[in-house]
Amino acid sequence: MIAPRFGDIFRTNATKAGLLPVILPEAIVSALQDAVEADPGTEVTVDLGRREVRAGAAGRRARAVRAARRAQLGRRARRR
Repeated sequence: MIAPRFGDIFRTNATKAGLLPVILPEAIVSALQDAVEADPGTEVTVDLGRREVRAGAAGRRARAVRAARRAQLGRRARRR
């Protein structure tokens, strides 16, 4: 999930459930939406290791995923 903001309770519950809420500036979220709407085959990649989101052939990149959230998601993945 990528959005300019999430409610605190939703963000916490999503992370506990193993979902990654990615918060990016509204302009970047809009650009990602525009790219996917223009070409529904656009691949969007969230790279936890590099803490970035990449989209499309143009390679749009945005920094995301706080270190604490990344660590919490990593712990959940190892438990499964």
